[in-house]
Amino acid sequence: MKDGRVMGIAADKDMQRIEDKSSGGYQVNYNWYRMLPKEDGEKADNRLYCGLFKPSSFAYLGECVPKDLYTYYLRIPLHYLYDPIEGRNVPIVCIDGFNDVIKTSIPGSVGVPFPDQSCKYCAMEKGWWKKANERREALGGKQVPYETLTKDEDWMLKRNMARSFKSSDRYFFLVLDIDKLLVNKHMDEDEVLQMQLYNGSETIFKNLYQKVHLGYSFWNLDDPKILVIHRDNKNGAQRPDYVIEIDPRPLKLTDEVRELILSEEFYPDVMKELVIQTSEEQLEMLRAREDETSLIGVVVPTKAATMIDIGVKETVGSKQSEPSGIKLRTQIKTQKVVEASKVEPKVEPKVEPKVESKVEPKVEPKVEETVTNIEGEVLEEKEVIKDSESLVEKLNRARRIKNGAVEVGGKQYRSF
Repeated sequence: MKDGRVMGIAADKDMQRIEDKSSGGYQVNYNWYRMLPKEDGEKADNRLYCGLFKPSSFAYLGECVPKDLYTYYLRIPLHYLYDPIEGRNVPIVCIDGFNDVIKTSIPGSVGVPFPDQSCKYCAMEKGWWKKANERREALGGKQVPYETLTKDEDWMLKRNMARSFKSSDRYFFLVLDIDKLLVNKHMDEDEVLQMQLYNGSETIFKNLYQKVHLGYSFWNLDDPKILVIHRDNKNGAQRPDYVIEIDPRPLKLTDEVRELILSEEFYPDVMKELVIQTSEEQLEMLRAREDETSLIGVVVPTKAATMIDIGVKETVGSKQSEPSGIKLRTQIKTQKVVEASKVEPKVEPKVEPKVESKVEPKVEPKVEETVTNIEGEVLEEKEVIKDSESLVEKLNRARRIKNGAVEVGGKQYRSF
C-alpha cells in the first residue's frame, strides 16, 4: 500500500475522524454518528431516530441487490488489522464474508459484489489456526489442558496470530441525532443536521431486532419513534453495556425534517466510507507488515511464513488485474465537494417506502395520549415533544454552511 492513499474509517473508537494529510492532523467526519460517552467509567443516553435505506444505492451493490429493497440495517463483516502505513488498526471489509452476506441474507439478491476476489486475511486466519493445531498435536493433542497450552509461547503466538486475522460482524444503521435536532447537544461551527451512519455491535442489532418483533416500526414516519440507547462504560469504553428503550412520547417532525430524512440522495454511502481492498492490495499490506514482528498478535512474521508456510498463494511475476466494477482503494481520490451555487438538485416528493426485508414487523400499535389501568382510570398524561420547526430554522440560520451544502426546499443540507 502506498503512502498517501485515501484512508478509510479508523477503528471503532475513532469512527468519527478521518486523517487530514495536508495538515498532518485529524478532522471530524460528520458522516458517522459517535455514541456517547467516550470516556471509561461514564454513562449517557443517546436519542436517535433510525430510518430506512436502500442497500442498492451503495457502491458495489447496485447490480446484486433488488432496487426496491429497504432495510434498517446492513451487516458487514470487518477485519480490524494493523496498517503500518497508517500506524494503527483500520477496519477492512471482509470480501468473502460480505459476499456471503449478500448471497444468503438479502432476499432476491443476484450475484455478489466482489465475484473475482478472495479474502487473503481469512486465508491467513485459517493458516495460523492450522499451525496452532499442529503445535498442539506436538504437545500431546486434545488431551493437553488449556492452562498448559497458554504457557507454551509458540502455541500462544500462533493462536494470537490467528485471532488477529479474524473478522467480526458489524451492523450499520442510518440515524438522525434527535438531541441535535432539538438543539440539546453542541454542534460544531461547520456542522449541519444530517442523516449519519452508525457502526453498531451485535448487541445493538439484537436489541433493535427484538423491538421489531414486538411490533415497533420505529422508522415509520407516520408514527416515528425515538430510540433511547443507554451506554454504560463501567467496564471501559471498549467494553460498554447497552440498554435500548423506546421513548413513549410522540415525536413531531416538521415537513422540513421529513424531507431531510427521505432525501436518499444525501445519505452517506457506507461502502465508500469503509476500506475495501482487492486481493492484490491485501497481499501488499501483508508484505508491508513483515518486519514488525515485535507486535505479537497484530502483525505477521517473515515473508516465508506469511506467503508460503501459511498457505496464502501469491501470483509470481504478474500483478492481478483489476476486476470489472471494482476500483482499487489506492486509486480513489478525495472528491472535492461541489459548491452549493453549482448544485441544483430536484427533490421529488417521496412516499414512505414499504419495508421488504426478512424481518416482517407486526402492525404498529397506536400510541394513546393517556395511559389507563384496567378499569380505565387515567394514570398519567404523556408528554408530547413540541414542534421543532423554529428550532431547526434557528439552527440552520445560526451556523455557517460551508462548501458541501445544497439547497433543498429553501434550506441547506450537507452533500455526501
